[in-house]
Amino acid sequence: MQDDTVRRLIEIADDLRAVRQNGLFWANTRHDEYDCARYARTMEIASRILSMIDTRDSVEIERIFMGDLAPRS
Repeated sequence: MQDDTVRRLIEIADDLRAVRQNGLFWANTRHDEYDCARYARTMEIASRILSMIDTRDSVEIERIFMGDLAPRS
């Protein structure tokens, strides 16, 4: 994959991650379960995009995005 394409995919995934983070903050403030579900889906999409160009699977990437950096046993 070309370096420019990889860089653009990383930027898109990071933008989606940021949208999720900001949106989830406000959705939780309003206790809006539907918005929370949509933002969770946004995170899944971002991690799937990154898994296309990374050696880790989307579940691992999503865990890292969510800040759960503890190793799994």
